[in-house]
Amino acid sequence: MIGVYLVRRGLLTKDQFFAICEEQDRRTPAVGRLALESRVLSMAEVMNVLSEQAVRNQRFGEIAIDLGYITKHGFADLLHMQDVARPSFTDLAVELGFITREKLDDTLHAYRVAPRDLVRSGQTVAP
Repeated sequence: MIGVYLVRRGLLTKDQFFAICEEQDRRTPAVGRLALESRVLSMAEVMNVLSEQAVRNQRFGEIAIDLGYITKHGFADLLHMQDVARPSFTDLAVELGFITREKLDDTLHAYRVAPRDLVRSGQTVAP
C-alpha cells in the first residue's frame, strides 16, 4: 500500500497516515446510503436493515441479502459504487497538506518502478 510506503520513506508520519485513513473513511458513503440514492433499496428496506443491525452483529450487506432485499451480485455493485466514491489516499495526503503534489508524483514514480520486494521490505529506491 502506498501509505505504508510513504511512512517507511519518512514522507508521512504514522499520525498523518492514520489521519488520512480516518478522513477517507469519513468521506466514503455508507452502503445503505448508496442503496437508497441509487434506488436499489427503498427507505423502508434500508431502515429495516439498520434496525436489524442494532440486534445482529452483521454488516449491512449481509443483512440485506439475508432479508432478500438484494442479491449478492447487486450488493457487489453497491460495493463497487462505494469504492469509486472513496477519495484516494494520495489525493487526501496532498489536500490535507501532508505532502506536496510534486513530491508525491516523484515518489509514486519511484514506487511504481521499485522492485516489489524492496517496497515490501521498506527499503527505498531514490526517485
